Amino acid sequence: MYRPVPGIVMRSQSIFEMDVDLNLKVSNYEETVRQLDVYYGIVKRQLLHYQSPITGLFPALSNEKVIASVRDSIYCAASIWSLYQAYRRIDDDRGKSYELGQSAVKCMRGILECW
Repeated sequence: MYRPVPGIVMRSQSIFEMDVDLNLKVSNYEETVRQLDVYYGIVKRQLLHYQSPITGLFPALSNEKVIASVRDSIYCAASIWSLYQAYRRIDDDRGKSYELGQSAVKCMRGILECW
């Protein structure tokens, strides 16, 4: 809880300081989106490319599309879900967050179906 100290007057920010804060937030937002897009590209190439369209599971080995691994699928779904949460947090509505969320849900449903 904030308690003001007697005798100390807090000054408000000037217009210039507020403008600098706003520019820092915008540049930080753009940098965050750029970094998330880099991670999205990695996830798209290394994980989503190998997800089964029918079961939603991920293969045990990247070149083998027949045998799925539950453990590897859980790890993949967790990483995809975390990237989905990051996109959702920055409120980015370009369809990437929806794709990531649905891929993670499809994988978890596939695991439940197999068990």
